[in-house]
Amino acid sequence: MKKLLALILALTFIFAPIVQASTFTEELSDIQKQLSKIQAQKDEIQQKIDELQAEERSLQNQIDYMDSQIALTNLKIDEAQTKILERQVELEGLSEDIETLIARIERIEQSVKYQNEIYGQRLRARYKNSRISAFEILFGADTLSQVFTRLKYLRMMERQDRRLISQMNDTQKNYKNQKKLLEEVKVQVEEIKVELEQEKINLEAYRIDLDFQKGAKQVLLANTRGEESEYQRQLAEIQAEQRAIEQALASFVSQLIEGGVPAGEAVGRGDVIGVQGSTGMSTGDHVHFGVYVKCGEEAWCHADPMSYLNSGELGWPLASYTISQEYGQTPFALSSGYYKDNFHNAIDLYSYVNAPVLAAADGTISYSIDPYGGRGAIVYHSEELMTLYWHLK
Repeated sequence: MKKLLALILALTFIFAPIVQASTFTEELSDIQKQLSKIQAQKDEIQQKIDELQAEERSLQNQIDYMDSQIALTNLKIDEAQTKILERQVELEGLSEDIETLIARIERIEQSVKYQNEIYGQRLRARYKNSRISAFEILFGADTLSQVFTRLKYLRMMERQDRRLISQMNDTQKNYKNQKKLLEEVKVQVEEIKVELEQEKINLEAYRIDLDFQKGAKQVLLANTRGEESEYQRQLAEIQAEQRAIEQALASFVSQLIEGGVPAGEAVGRGDVIGVQGSTGMSTGDHVHFGVYVKCGEEAWCHADPMSYLNSGELGWPLASYTISQEYGQTPFALSSGYYKDNFHNAIDLYSYVNAPVLAAADGTISYSIDPYGGRGAIVYHSEELMTLYWHLK
């Protein structure tokens, strides 16, 4: 800011009723260099701000992604916990079924043992009855018919005992097979439960890692926003300095023109003769650049500047430029009603704000203000050629 105050004071002291064109050119060139330097600083800081804002968006997107991943991981943990509980209930059911089968197997084993004992007793009774002598048959208390009936009954009971024991053995075998299958299923379920518990542990570890990464990103985002805030502050200071210099420059140019810069001051090709502006009948910041040739003893006629510029006879009035309107009956000239005969008698071109306007060739310069407040310069290059620069600040 000290440099700015020094510059403004310098501008104040150099004003005079009549200022030589060379002094004007030198002072204006110095101001333009200062403005160009400030513009470069602005561009650099703005680029850093844009980069930081892009980084902020990227970090915020990463944080949002981590939030979604954390939420998804929590759902997976809940799902794993639910499945673990399901497997636990399933294991408890299997354990109960196995215990029930064990009890049934024990009971059937006792029943088979008991039935085998009964069967043995009946076999012994049958063997005993099969050894009855003829004397016992003839003189025993029982009749022969009763003896055969008893033997028949014993055979029938033997068959029934064998069938029952076989059925019991089959049932016992079936229970043991079921028990084996249930135990195998129980082992599988226990393995699944262990896998689910490990998966839950892994998911919880992943969630902790995501929380850590999210925290680190949030710290980085806060730091980035802090850096952006600092650059925004610097940018505001530079913009304030630029506005102050532009105001000083506008005042300088205004006093030069209103003070009556005398006609006939010499300028060289490429010398700074003004500042791009939007004074008078203008729709925006630009330079209205016209070329005039002598077409009579006292008359001047406009000509297409492009032929002079393309041939190199004249230099461009802006170092860098964009042409916004050509010479001739342009679409804007035909539709706007601003121009006589709907003909644009120059070319319009523009550059960055406060760009210096340059003399197209060696000559003598005069400044003027039109009835609408438009400010301009006219450079006489020869008795046959002059150039016009309008809407200057």
